[in-house]
Amino acid sequence: RVLEVSKRFYEGEESSEKGILEMCDGADDINFVGKEAIKFAEKNDLIEKKSVLVIKGVPYALCLRV
Repeated sequence: RVLEVSKRFYEGEESSEKGILEMCDGADDINFVGKEAIKFAEKNDLIEKKSVLVIKGVPYALCLRV
């Protein structure tokens, strides 16, 4: 497996946890890539640990809201 992380797609401004949660609140799907992002998502009940994949050593999870 290969996980391609495009700087153009994922790069953005740094934000506080509160700011990130506000952005997530209106999103239908959220990609979490990397250890810090996964910890944040688990801590805020956005994903479950069992939904985390590890690709080439990089943890990744997708949150879909329906």
